Amino acid sequence: IIILVVLIYIIINKAYNKKLQENMKDPNWLMKNVDITEDFAIGSNVLSVNKLSDIDIYSDAYQTVIDEKINNLKESDDYTLDNPLLIYNAYGTNSSSINIYFNTDEDSYLTYTVDCDDNDISDYTKTLYNGEESNLTTTHEYQITGLVAGEKQDVNFELYNENNELIDESKITVFM
Repeated sequence: IIILVVLIYIIINKAYNKKLQENMKDPNWLMKNVDITEDFAIGSNVLSVNKLSDIDIYSDAYQTVIDEKINNLKESDDYTLDNPLLIYNAYGTNSSSINIYFNTDEDSYLTYTVDCDDNDISDYTKTLYNGEESNLTTTHEYQITGLVAGEKQDVNFELYNENNELIDESKITVFM
């Protein structure tokens, strides 16, 4: 009887794992089982992706589902530099990053500085490039890198116009 119970358990476990593996490649299943929600542990107004740890983040189906979910979020609100869409490690490939999405009325470009509470860690400053030849756009979509694990840090954003004049600035605080 014990051998029979063990065999039944093994068969059920294999069938379950096979079905789970099939589901993880199915965009419809992924759409229902991957979610982007607020993550207060990282920072105020920062979202993160919630999914099973077994999901292959490098699969085309997963990447397509994340793209669709992000596009749905971008359409659902009018994001600005003062109120951007922020997603921690959106695609699961860079655990020290936050993606930022927002729009501006005027063509502009964005710079940012990461400032850690730990004074032994130097500030990190970067000008973001958006793919436009002039680096000016009204649709801003970037990955913020240079964030330090285990640290509370301010990310200071500066928005400049075509004449390199500061037109707006904003700050977020994150806990990595």
